[in-house]
Amino acid sequence: MSTRQSSRLSGPALTAVAAVLAIAGAGLLAVSASADPSHHAAASRTVVAQPRDISLRPAVTTPSPSAARPARPPRSGHAAASRPPAVRTRAPATGGALPPPGAGPEADPLVQDAMNRAAAGNLAPATARHLVALAKAVWTADVTGAGRDRWPGYFTDPAPSTVYTRFRIQAAAAGRDPEHPKDVVVRLVWAGADPAGMFLDGRTAAIRLIKEGPSWTPVR
Repeated sequence: MSTRQSSRLSGPALTAVAAVLAIAGAGLLAVSASADPSHHAAASRTVVAQPRDISLRPAVTTPSPSAARPARPPRSGHAAASRPPAVRTRAPATGGALPPPGAGPEADPLVQDAMNRAAAGNLAPATARHLVALAKAVWTADVTGAGRDRWPGYFTDPAPSTVYTRFRIQAAAAGRDPEHPKDVVVRLVWAGADPAGMFLDGRTAAIRLIKEGPSWTPVR
């Protein structure tokens, strides 16, 4: 009777003991695992590894727009390398430039010198001087009325329609006409005051001359 009761009580008791032992074993395993130094070292390596990997990554910086542009060479050096030096010229001392307006009779030789340089030079010097003198006389008669009777075929009116005062011829030069080689054209620069009193120098005129027999005659 007592043997049967002890056997019946031993079954549940054994089951409970087995459960307690299983729980205790799991707890011991957990405690032993947590107490293992290698486990702590592995855990510490896992925790430390992540920031170490991040810290070892190379830093990437984006340069500012001003730093990314290549430096430009200085303007002064660039200009000196690409531009040729300025060359200054001056008029020759013999009178290559015309004087300013209103310079007066003292400047007329400069005007004459400029006209000599521009002349064709296709006449003998003696012929050129003779024809220049003739053209000056014709033009003086044209603008002042004095001496028109010398060339009645050239002047149809005995008196000019416009009379200039303070008249002077500044310069003159003669040359053959390229389109009419037998004709000579004398170009003049003159000064004078019109009937309203306005005085101007640097006025221009031209007289055409043709040879009739031994003499030269002005024609229009």
